[in-house]
Amino acid sequence: MTSPRPETRDCPHRPPCPGCPHWGESGIPGEKLKALRDLAHSAGLVGPLKVLSGDAVGYRHRARLAVRGRSNSPKIGVFQSNSHRIADIPRCGVQHEKINRCAAALRSAMRRCKLSPYVDGPHRGLVRYLQVLVPARLPGLQVTIVTNDDSPKSSESLFAAFEKEMDSEVTSLWWNGQPERSNSILGPHWQLMKGVEFTADKILDAEVHFHPAAFSQANPILFDRIVEHINEEVPAKARILELYCGVGGIGLNLIEDASSIVFNEHSRAAIQGLEKSLAALPALLQEKSQVHMGPAADAASAIAAADVVVADPARKGLDPEVMKTIIRQPPEVLVLVACGFESFLRDAKRLIDSRAMTLSSLTPVALFPYGDQVETLAIFRNI
Repeated sequence: MTSPRPETRDCPHRPPCPGCPHWGESGIPGEKLKALRDLAHSAGLVGPLKVLSGDAVGYRHRARLAVRGRSNSPKIGVFQSNSHRIADIPRCGVQHEKINRCAAALRSAMRRCKLSPYVDGPHRGLVRYLQVLVPARLPGLQVTIVTNDDSPKSSESLFAAFEKEMDSEVTSLWWNGQPERSNSILGPHWQLMKGVEFTADKILDAEVHFHPAAFSQANPILFDRIVEHINEEVPAKARILELYCGVGGIGLNLIEDASSIVFNEHSRAAIQGLEKSLAALPALLQEKSQVHMGPAADAASAIAAADVVVADPARKGLDPEVMKTIIRQPPEVLVLVACGFESFLRDAKRLIDSRAMTLSSLTPVALFPYGDQVETLAIFRNI
């Protein structure tokens, strides 16, 4: 059941902001919950599905916000549906207050420096995006300002004004250059303008390190509960393979009780953060670990040697080679953390239909309150 939708005046930005299509409703969208119930029933699971949920206000610790508008009135927010028209969201309630504060500081700095926001059609203007990461467990604030340039020289005054507005609260300040006519938010050019290269935080009990080019969870508090659940499902002394590991937040919480663990990730920025975290561990734990950089398909051969495979793929789901290898040589336990709903249903059905593994646990997660996206934690076991 969902609670009644409040009136739109409860959020000052709706409409036109499309960011919370299920504003005021608890849990996850009903049609997706039904699809998961049907999957559970077809797999023989009994009992109601328990939805993991948390705070719906101020939960977002990471945001990428577009910068558009005019020099004297820049707008910072999200694109309206099916357009490049921006919805300015200065008082967004789902974002951490420090994200809103950074957006306000950038607006003020742009006005002070008389620097123009980016304009999509003619591909002109300087300031394109703002990315902010607020650690959930440790102090710090990582900010990246993306400009339409291949050098930070033209935006030096902007960074100085932004720092003054934030009064030294930012501990990691980055310039990113995206000079291409592209919908990709981040470009290939990076320069650390101030502070530390990697921002530290904790995922459950493990310290992790984030470069701004690496993926980080928008809702780290609720993600901790996912990792807690995974810890309960993984047997001690297991040989673990973590595919699509990012900075290693899941595996680093499993390493102490594991016999061995192989981390796989294709992102160089994420691997650098993972290696920094591993280097801080005691030597005995470091000796248990291996890092395999590259696509998950290239690490599929390691599935045969693993008791437990943990996979947290992007929205497209498991790579075909990974799926084929799991079906051919199923591990004792497969932990699947899925952010793509349709791809999860596809992958789960194929695993079940293969009769190589059985679905033993299914947990929907309202990782993005009021949104359409559903995170799903599924545990499969070798038949």
